[in-house]
Formats: sequence, C-alpha cells, structure tokens
Amino acid sequence: MRLILDIIGFQLSWWAAALGAAAGRWEPGAAIGALVVLAQVAASKPRRATIAAVGAAAAIGLVAETALMASGLIRYQAVWPAPWLAPVWLIALWMVFGTCIGATARMLGERPLMKGALLGALVAPPTYWAGERFAALSFAQPIWQPLVATAVVWAIATPLMLLAYRKALPAS
Repeated sequence: MRLILDIIGFQLSWWAAALGAAAGRWEPGAAIGALVVLAQVAASKPRRATIAAVGAAAAIGLVAETALMASGLIRYQAVWPAPWLAPVWLIALWMVFGTCIGATARMLGERPLMKGALLGALVAPPTYWAGERFAALSFAQPIWQPLVATAVVWAIATPLMLLAYRKALPAS
C-alpha cells in the first residue's frame, strides 16, 4: 500500500511541477510537492529515516541540479528563487522522491545500493526527457550529453538517499 501512495504522490508532484514550470509558474510544483512531503512524512514509519532521506534528497538535488544548470546542459523554466540556482519546484520534486526511498529500499531487496544506482541511472533520463517534452526544461545539444549527465547524477544520488535512510533507521 505504501508503494502505491508513493507512486500517486510522486505522479501528482511531477505533473504539477512539469505543467507549472512549462507555464512559467514555480508555485504549483512547490505547493503540491510540499503537501505530498508533509503527508508522506506524517504517515511514514520510521519517520526519522524518511526525514533523513528527504533532507538528503533536498541537499543532493540542490547541488546536482545547480551544477547541471551551471554546466549549461539543462535550463529550467520558472527559476525561483534565483536564475543561477536550481528552482524550488524541482527541489520539491527531489524531496518527494526522498519520501519514496523507504518503499524503494524494500522493493530493491538485497544489494539495494547497487540496484539503486542502476534504477536511478535508468529511470531519470526518460523522466527528464518527458519534462523537456512538456517544456519544463530544455537540453543542450547534443541531447545525449544531458541525458548521460542525469543518469550519472541519479546513479550517485539514489544510493546516497538510500544510505541516509538506512543510517537513520532505528537499531534493531
């Protein structure tokens, strides 16, 4: 059941962020993302581990997305609070993903860090490409460069979020 809620929350957040950014608005993605994060954290067990994953997601996302912007590989729409910083709607989306880490870890089973790296590398590029198709972002050319960059970012980010989650789990 938790996995279904994670999927629904992420999809609501993704659509609000992508469509909002495409319309030049950061507010829909930030607001829906914040509501989903609050609801998911409130419903999570263990809460401390989910909060750790959300915090890690926010920090990693801010650094990684700002670096992707600075490199010129990706340009985002609806940049707020600053045009040189990853937009708030995108960081909210990273935080929503952080709420999904517990279910993701359970789904990955044995060797979750290696599988998490592979999952991040395979799932992120099509997600960014979809965002580009909706005009929430634009890629530098040739398109393979930003797609490879997002694969690398998420191959590193997903295991880091999994580690943050695991480290904050209560001792058993």
